[in-house]
Amino acid sequence: VMQLAGSDPEQVKAVVAIAGHPFGYRMSDDELGAFIEALNKRSQFVFGEPGGPPSFPTW
Repeated sequence: VMQLAGSDPEQVKAVVAIAGHPFGYRMSDDELGAFIEALNKRSQFVFGEPGGPPSFPTW
């Protein structure tokens, strides 16, 4: 995806990434709770102009 974004910036308007599993690291219960809360909060973000429709179709 990053190569595509760099090679054709006229077609690719944004690249969104999220770090996946923290390999080798065990979160405490508090850290895990904060991570899940942040993940759920981010899942509600709508990308596009304020008051307008999303910049991509909903699934």
